[in-house]
Amino acid sequence: MSDRQPISACCSLDETDLAERRARWRRLTARAQISAERTPDGARQRLRAADGVEGELRALIALEADCCPSLSFELSIGEEIVLEVRGPTDAEGVLALFSSPLEPDAAR
Repeated sequence: MSDRQPISACCSLDETDLAERRARWRRLTARAQISAERTPDGARQRLRAADGVEGELRALIALEADCCPSLSFELSIGEEIVLEVRGPTDAEGVLALFSSPLEPDAAR
């Protein structure tokens, strides 16, 4: 998740909590992300189904659902894990974060 994208009014996290949450997403995507893309109504991430990935993803989804209740999350578990995130127009900044592929410097 990139620091360069604007965050919409749908996110209730303060700066400190937002930075911690982004760091947690970065660690997960650095380890497991295959791809990330925009969809017509949100974003999709494909992740490797490696040990611990599903558990961490479910924990992050629970946290996101608490601070961004206007977003919906759907997981498909198979050889890969697919996360679909959908939200209203005012969630554009947050959805852009979910559709951002891992940046090379974010894994460092």
